[in-house]
Amino acid sequence: LAAAGMQSLVQGRLGEAVDRLRASLARQSDDAAWLALGLAHERRGQPDSAMQVYRELAVAAQSAGYAATARRRLDSLATERPR
Repeated sequence: LAAAGMQSLVQGRLGEAVDRLRASLARQSDDAAWLALGLAHERRGQPDSAMQVYRELAVAAQSAGYAATARRRLDSLATERPR
């Protein structure tokens, strides 16, 4: 499911990507799937949902690289948001 969700993301089928990635993550946590889910939310224009995903990934990532990427995405979204 994670691979199918990532493929949907690449193909621009964002709603499908979110559904597949969430289903995959309900079965097993995966840093790449969490990151892809955050990106799908960003591309859907859902910054709050994206930030929630990135916060979770920043804390729970198995890889320091994914945690750092999540923090960078959080910083980027925070500076893009209107005040």
